[in-house]
Amino acid sequence: MLKINSTTAKRLMIRNHNTQKQRRCDQCRRRTPMNKIKVLVTMPGGLIRDSFIPSALAARLEAECNVRWNMLERNYTQAELAEAIGDAQVCLTGWGSAQFTADVLDKAPNLKVIAHTGGTVASLVDDAAYNRGIWVLSGNELYARSVGEGVICYM
Repeated sequence: MLKINSTTAKRLMIRNHNTQKQRRCDQCRRRTPMNKIKVLVTMPGGLIRDSFIPSALAARLEAECNVRWNMLERNYTQAELAEAIGDAQVCLTGWGSAQFTADVLDKAPNLKVIAHTGGTVASLVDDAAYNRGIWVLSGNELYARSVGEGVICYM
């Protein structure tokens, strides 16, 4: 017969607790179609979108999120963006994307993040996005150094 003292019992309880906790965490990480983040990618298909979202990243994005892609060969107009955005929580944009005005944002009650693959977002969002607490992200700092280096090279 195995004798278990109080120290051994505590270790077993802690190990069991941690195992159960890990299982719950793993289950939380697995998103079902019902609770996946809804993403709208406004960039039209082609070389530019493929350079920012290569096929491996697109596959991972689709595995983790419900993704709707712009299937047109051009950027959305403002009316098309308002129609397409729907229940999206995240919107990935690129150069030439339509502006997120108050009218567009009225059609996007769940929108939390606008992630722009370009630098400045001055022509993309206005105060309406910031007033609604939407996070606006851009590659501005990332691109600043290479743009500066390019300018110096052309001098």
